[in-house]
Amino acid sequence: MTRISVFRQGFLLLLASLVASLAPAQEHGATLTFRFDRPGLEVPSYVFTIHEDGSGSYEAPASSRTSNAAEPPSSSEAALASVGAPRQTRVLALAPGSTAKLFEQARGAELSRRSCASKAKNIADTGAKVLIYDGKEGIGSCSFNYTENKNVIALTQSFQAMANTLEFGQRLERLHRFDRLGLDQETQRLVDAVKDGRAVEVKLIAPTLESLSKDPQLLERVKLRAATLLSLADATP
Repeated sequence: MTRISVFRQGFLLLLASLVASLAPAQEHGATLTFRFDRPGLEVPSYVFTIHEDGSGSYEAPASSRTSNAAEPPSSSEAALASVGAPRQTRVLALAPGSTAKLFEQARGAELSRRSCASKAKNIADTGAKVLIYDGKEGIGSCSFNYTENKNVIALTQSFQAMANTLEFGQRLERLHRFDRLGLDQETQRLVDAVKDGRAVEVKLIAPTLESLSKDPQLLERVKLRAATLLSLADATP
């Protein structure tokens, strides 16, 4: 690991610790913080702060892209995303079942007792990640690019899938305002992502989906997809 990587991960760990400290653990139960940072992506960084009562927040740059997320951002877009871009903060309310699973995995990861970062060499850069658990058992944290800890892997996948859902929601809102025909492809992409687990906690974007399902000017298949996704959100325990 280079000195720059060590410095960046140390900085991210410090920043995530500050974010976690904004909401005292004793008020909402334990607190779990996840930060992701990888310049060049549509959303190059974000922070989740989740409390054991299901409340929480998500903070990320407010992207202005409306195109397919599979397309790489241009150099100018990447630069805008990394410095000086406006940020969005979303208040979250997770389903009880999802919240319980996250904290079960966090406790199973034993972040206060052992490091979760893999010691394997020549691992591809998948983004700098920081996990912090703050609860009655103590405070534990881990900064990593890649891990072999199964609970940390599961947590990372869950947070990345939630981030994906919120990014879908932001794109759908922009398309609804500026490119309604683009909603046909984007809603289908969201349906596919939910089916294969790349997007979870659809209830986080329920207001956006409800707006689409009730708009008489949209294609019927777009409204049907939005309504179907809403029903999935309502069924989440």
